[in-house]
Amino acid sequence: MEIKLSTCYTNAFNKTVLFIALSLASINIVLACSYDDAIESEGTLFVSNAGSNDSACGFSKATACASINTAIKHAADHGLLTNTTIHVAPGTYDESVAITQTFDGITIQGSGQSGACRSQVTAQNNTGFNAPAGVPVSYGFLIIHASHATVSGFAIKFTNTVPGDELEREIGVFLARPAKNATIHANTFIRATNDERLSGPGSRGIFTIQGGGHNIHHNQIACEGDGAFEDGIHIPDHDVNIHHNEICNANRIGIVTIQETGTSNSDDNKITHNTVSSAPTGIEIQGDDNKVNQNTIGLNVDTGIVVCGTGCGCHYVPSNPANSGDQIAENTMIKLSEQTTISDCGLNTVIN
Repeated sequence: MEIKLSTCYTNAFNKTVLFIALSLASINIVLACSYDDAIESEGTLFVSNAGSNDSACGFSKATACASINTAIKHAADHGLLTNTTIHVAPGTYDESVAITQTFDGITIQGSGQSGACRSQVTAQNNTGFNAPAGVPVSYGFLIIHASHATVSGFAIKFTNTVPGDELEREIGVFLARPAKNATIHANTFIRATNDERLSGPGSRGIFTIQGGGHNIHHNQIACEGDGAFEDGIHIPDHDVNIHHNEICNANRIGIVTIQETGTSNSDDNKITHNTVSSAPTGIEIQGDDNKVNQNTIGLNVDTGIVVCGTGCGCHYVPSNPANSGDQIAENTMIKLSEQTTISDCGLNTVIN
């Protein structure tokens, strides 16, 4: 009898998901990665360290591209802009991956975040992308114009440790407007340093900005390696569903929704079932009608949840900072006596 163990990915809590198939034969145990089971079909491309970047690469496993960026370009060049899937074999890919074409439904599927099936993207410097102007960004994945993009099953790693403004701003996944309705799940974000640039805003594990409708779940942020991001998940955005993520370390805030200006929209976000283990602030909320429910705030967090408004010392204070109608319910605070659990400076906040 043959037992085939096929791993799709390791989830956000380091539990490997296994699928077991039995067939009559002599007993043999085979560990297979999800890439091995990926089916060749129209609209599906492949990337492998054993591949090449020639003009015809990507459309079968035998002709896999060596670069994720090359596979994205070939998909766009062949008009595969709807419901495209790119399967990435285990290995290390030294590239910052940019999806700048107008895809409607593109999935970049890694084989896993750890172990033998790990697909790792090592972010690069000198990408030519700045955010804001004059602040260079090193990113793992950049998604700008696509709708319904998915990034799943990757370890996204930053290795730069140079000091001061030589250190580029590091962002694991950057969803820049007008990207919308993306799904970012089952990824691990790793940073080599706690340092930040001396000028401009700092590092982010996941950063979305004014696209809306994103689904961010089952990711691990700064749970591996020596460094932490300034903010784990940073959302100046609306209608974003953030759930079942684990932020082990953050230099400032685990999860934050912000108002960039007094009139920007950071409303109607749902932050549920996340864990923030170590950060000065666990969750900070700006914007209206956000729901913060059933999260776990760990022992090494100074302030559990902050609902912003005058007097709460929030990190971003637009001209009209008071929140309205946010809901805070059923959150678990694993706290010391000197910790603040909830700091509410909003208007009409519902706390249960």
